[in-house]
Amino acid sequence: MRMGIKIILLVSILLIAIPAGAETYDEIRDEASGNTANVLTLYMDSAVAIDSDTSAEPPVIETDYSDLMAAYEDAAARNPLTALAERYLSIHTALVHEITGWSDEDVMLRLSGDVDEELVLAVLIARSPRLSRAEHAWRASLNRYPQTTYLQDVLYQYRAFTEGMALGTGREYQRGMVQMNYASQGMLTLRGDVVELDIEIAWNDYIREGTEIIADAKSVLAEIRNKDGLIAINSSSVSRLYGLGAVVEAQYIAGMRSFADLVRIRTELASRNDMLERVRSMRDGLTGRLASMLSIPATSEFGPFTWGDRPDVELSETSLIANLEESRPELIQIARGVEKMDAMIEMTMLRSDPDQTFGFTYFQGRDVESADMDMDSGGMDGMDMDGGSDGMDMSAMNFMSQPMLDYRSTNYASDLACAAELIDRRDAMSDMLDAMTDMASGMLSMQIEKYLRASESTGVSSGRIIPNSRAALDVIRTGYTADENNFNDLIMAELSLLMARMDLANFQLEMDQALVEIERLTGGEL
Repeated sequence: MRMGIKIILLVSILLIAIPAGAETYDEIRDEASGNTANVLTLYMDSAVAIDSDTSAEPPVIETDYSDLMAAYEDAAARNPLTALAERYLSIHTALVHEITGWSDEDVMLRLSGDVDEELVLAVLIARSPRLSRAEHAWRASLNRYPQTTYLQDVLYQYRAFTEGMALGTGREYQRGMVQMNYASQGMLTLRGDVVELDIEIAWNDYIREGTEIIADAKSVLAEIRNKDGLIAINSSSVSRLYGLGAVVEAQYIAGMRSFADLVRIRTELASRNDMLERVRSMRDGLTGRLASMLSIPATSEFGPFTWGDRPDVELSETSLIANLEESRPELIQIARGVEKMDAMIEMTMLRSDPDQTFGFTYFQGRDVESADMDMDSGGMDGMDMDGGSDGMDMSAMNFMSQPMLDYRSTNYASDLACAAELIDRRDAMSDMLDAMTDMASGMLSMQIEKYLRASESTGVSSGRIIPNSRAALDVIRTGYTADENNFNDLIMAELSLLMARMDLANFQLEMDQALVEIERLTGGEL
C-alpha cells in the first residue's frame, strides 16, 4: 500500500516537472537520426578545440583529415580518357566523346564508310563494356575516401532517457556525447593509405583494361590488313592467270599447245581461286570479331579499310625492360598490393598493442561543449556561477569524449596471428611480383627479337627476293612466247613471285603483331 502511494507521488512530481512544451523522447530520437551528417563536424570540433592558454600542437587527426580530403580531390580530378590518350597518341579524344552519344545504328552507319585505325579505337573506347566496368569500379573506389573520416569508430549518441528522467525530457537535458576507441598514433593515416592504394589499384586496373582492349583491337586490325594484302596479291595473280589461260586455250585450238598445258593452267586457276576465297572467308571472320569488340552485331558490314604507313620504331631493349615495373599496369597493381599489405600489417600491430594512455591525454580539454543554460547571471541556490573557489564552475560542466576500452573483448593472440598471416601473404605477393617482372622481361625480349627478325626478313624480301622473282618471270614469259621455255617454267615463275609477295605480307604481319605485344607489355604506344 505504501509502495503504491510512493509510486503515485513520484509520477505526479514527474508530470509537474515536465514543461508543457517539452519534447518527447521520440521527437528527440527523430531529430538525432536526422542529424547524423553532423557527427563528423561535432567530432572534429571536439577533437581540435584546444584551450587558448595552452601551446599544444594540433592533434594528428586534423592533419590526417586534411591530407585525406586533399588526396580525394586529386584522385577525383583525374580523367581516365586523358590518361589513355597520353599512352596512345592514336586516340582521338574529341571523336571518342562524340561517339559516346551515338546509337548502334549511328555507329554501324559510320563504319560502313571509310574505316581507319583512329575511328576503330574511338568506337572501341566509347563502347567497350570492359572499359566501362573498370571505370565504374575506379569511380566507386573514390567514395572510400570520405568514409575514412569515420574510421576512428566515432559514435555520437544521446544520454539514456532514464538518466535525465528526473530532470525532464527537453533538449537541454538530453546532451550529446562522442565516444571513440582508443586512438593509435597514425592509424587514420594508415587507413587513408590503404584507401589510396585501393584507388590506385582500381585506377591501374582501368589502364590495364584499356591497354588490353586496344592491343586486342590492334592485333585484329593487323590481321585484317594482312588479309587485305593477301587478297590483293592473289587477285592480281588470278587476273594474270586468266589472261595466260586465254592465250593457252587459243594456242591449243590452233594446235600450238598440248592438252596437258590447258589442264595445267585450269588447275592453277582453280587453286588460286580457292586460296582467294579462303582468305576472304578469314577476313570476314576477323571483321565479325572486330564488330563484337565494338559492341555492334557481328554481321555488321564494314566499309573499305584505309591503312597508313607502318611506324619506323627504334626499340631499346635495355630501356624498355628497365622501365617495365613503372609502365606495365599489371605490375604496378601488384606493387601497390604489396604496399597495401604493409599498411595493413602495421594497422594490425597497432590494434594488437594500442597506446592506452594516449586516449586520455589526447582528449583531455577537447570535450563537447554543453548546451546553453538559461540561468540568471547572479547564480542559482547560492552557487558561484563565475567559478569561484567556494562555488561550482558551470563552464566546466560539459560531457567528455570518452575513449572506449573493453579488456574482455581484446584478443591479442588473434590479432598477432592475423598479423603473422598478413606478413606471409605479403611476402608471397612480393615474390609473385618478382616472378612476374622476370616473366614480363623475358616475354618483352622475345617479342623484340621477333620484331627485329621479321623486320630484317621484310627488308630482304622487298629488297632482293621480290625484284629478282619479278625479273625472272619477265625473262621466262619472253622465252615462253619465243618457244624457248615450256609452260611449266612459266607457271613455276609465276608461283615463285606469288609466294614471295605473300611471304612479304606475312613478315609484315609478324612485325605488326610483335609491335602490338610489345605495347601490351609496356602499357603504351611506342
